[in-house]
Amino acid sequence: MITAVDSSVLIDIFGADEKFGLQSAEAMRVCLSEGAVIACEVVWTKTAVVFDRDHDFVEAMGKLGVQFSAIEQKTATSSARAWRKYLARGGRRERVAERGTLRDVPLIVLSAGNASPEQRAEHESLGRCFQGRIEIVPGSGHWLQLDRPDVVIRAINEIIAQVRGR
Repeated sequence: MITAVDSSVLIDIFGADEKFGLQSAEAMRVCLSEGAVIACEVVWTKTAVVFDRDHDFVEAMGKLGVQFSAIEQKTATSSARAWRKYLARGGRRERVAERGTLRDVPLIVLSAGNASPEQRAEHESLGRCFQGRIEIVPGSGHWLQLDRPDVVIRAINEIIAQVRGR
């Protein structure tokens, strides 16, 4: 079995999170005992930001047993360096949404399964968007674009049509 890990799990482990660290570490142990654990480029980038040096991050991921999967590893860690610089200058992930500038941005959030904490955050993002909505996509998992490419293509085409229609 191959398990795709989320950045929140890795950050819990590397940061020794008091609330979720032990649960995340146990979940990681179970997944590793069942097969490979991989991290996509987004997870790799978000987790690398926690470390001061790329080398330390890559070494920690190796020791943990998480394999990189998707775009080139060098590209993802380069992205992490850029994000790290942005955060060091006082940048925040929520900045655009907090200023309310998403109100005119068309947005379709495609999500699988029952509402999780991440999905609730997606709902909050939609609250800031006049043109936004969330779609729960049956028959899909974390890799929604692989499970239901038809739904993803339709959503992209809908957004393009909305933007062109302005």
